[in-house]
Amino acid sequence: ESEEGGTLRLVLWSIAAGVSVILVALFGVPLLAGVLAPMVPDAVEERLGAAVEGQIVDILGKPPLCTEAAGKAALDRLVAKLVAGRGLPGSVSVTVRRHKMANALTLPGARVIMLSDVLVKSETPDEFAAILAHELGHVATRDPTRSLIQSSGTAFLLSLVFGDLTGSTIIVAAGQAIVSAGYSRDAERRADAYAVDTLNAAGGNGAALASILERIAKDGDSETGAFLRSHPFTRERAASIRERAGPEAAGRRIIAEADWVALKGICPGLPAAKPSESKPS
Repeated sequence: ESEEGGTLRLVLWSIAAGVSVILVALFGVPLLAGVLAPMVPDAVEERLGAAVEGQIVDILGKPPLCTEAAGKAALDRLVAKLVAGRGLPGSVSVTVRRHKMANALTLPGARVIMLSDVLVKSETPDEFAAILAHELGHVATRDPTRSLIQSSGTAFLLSLVFGDLTGSTIIVAAGQAIVSAGYSRDAERRADAYAVDTLNAAGGNGAALASILERIAKDGDSETGAFLRSHPFTRERAASIRERAGPEAAGRRIIAEADWVALKGICPGLPAAKPSESKPS
């Protein structure tokens, strides 16, 4: 982004902050959230995301980061493949934390936390990549920031006016909003479409998103239930995913077998990757 463009965006953001409290009285927070979220400068979202990540980790019970070197390198290569040419805002950061819940969380500032049970439940690398790409779809449309504005309401708007977006009120609201994120079905459909298109562009199997969501829905236990509460799943959703992916999708593979084995080992002690009959892309 050019210096001139960045300056213009900051000016527009300042104007939006100054009139936001008046607008919310006229139009309501949900409508205003859709207007304000795309206007938040990347630098502001990055600071907010960094601040809120600590709150999220506390809410989840301080799950440790998974940082085994080979696995982290494989994850970084996968992320690079998924974000290439997608025009995502900010600098994407993806981490894996050890947690017995099949869930993934998207924070402001292009931060994604993948909980390790998603990796456990993924039978192929494309299934894990599909969940990650779905979360990147929420990054692309700035759904976490929109959700935060909606949930914190006037606290967020007043913070705009006073220039303090990392105060305790906002951080607590952000953490609670993200953990219990209930995106609209339209937002979920957009993220599904983004995931399928992203995997297809990267040479992967976009239909794998339907496969892992079906498996999680079938399990239906208390741990996977949290994922389904924030990612509502239906037969129609699965059909839409597979139709968009195309009949040839099943023959694709997002990463090579060696990288999949390494990625499954990012949290020592997780079940090893099962050998796959499909060929690497």
